[in-house]
Amino acid sequence: MKKLLLILCLCLMPSVANAYQLLAITTDWCPVCKMFKEELVPNYNSDTPLIEIDITSGKNLPKWYSDAYRGGIIKRLVGVPTFIIWDEEDKRELVRW
Repeated sequence: MKKLLLILCLCLMPSVANAYQLLAITTDWCPVCKMFKEELVPNYNSDTPLIEIDITSGKNLPKWYSDAYRGGIIKRLVGVPTFIIWDEEDKRELVRW
């Protein structure tokens, strides 16, 4: 619950949120991921940019994400969908759920 409150605060604070991104790590086979893409993405409205990363094949991952994952900056994924507040300035993970 504390993580969710922190994430909501980060997304609702435009002056702080400008340096942050919301990473949505998904796959094409996950039913929750599909629901997220169909129902939530079209209605997403925040100063925090939403970056969708589909890890289904691993072929089209952004280079910065692949480098951060291999370097241990983005921790191992345990399940999908995974949502990460990413600090673009300091290149680090702030919180995930």
